[in-house]
Amino acid sequence: MSFNWNKYHTLAQELSQKPGEENKRSAISRAYYSVYCIAHKYYKDNLTKGLSTKFKDASMHTIVWDTFQKNGNKDKKTIQKLGILGERLKVARKKADYEEVIKEDISKVTQKAMKEAAEAHTLFQQLLGS
Repeated sequence: MSFNWNKYHTLAQELSQKPGEENKRSAISRAYYSVYCIAHKYYKDNLTKGLSTKFKDASMHTIVWDTFQKNGNKDKKTIQKLGILGERLKVARKKADYEEVIKEDISKVTQKAMKEAAEAHTLFQQLLGS
């Protein structure tokens, strides 16, 4: 049975409410991966047909979000919005995972990531009909 990535979103929400920078950083990371893993599956199942492989040196994360943002299928606006949200979450996740000092207020960065992840999950529910 495959893992339910929405559980990462639930975990992110729980961590975001706890005090401590370590919880906020972990919340941002889990929020990102809750969206990315669903997006990656959607990409593999729906967006790779007829796609040229121009991304030789790019990470799979970059490939997925770029493909979403440049998509032209029937759900174009929803998929493009998901690509924008995913890219924003990726930037926040990289800060949370790699920067020793985050210059912005970590609580505000976390709140923004939680809001964007929730919006992405809502869009995926509409897109996937679940």
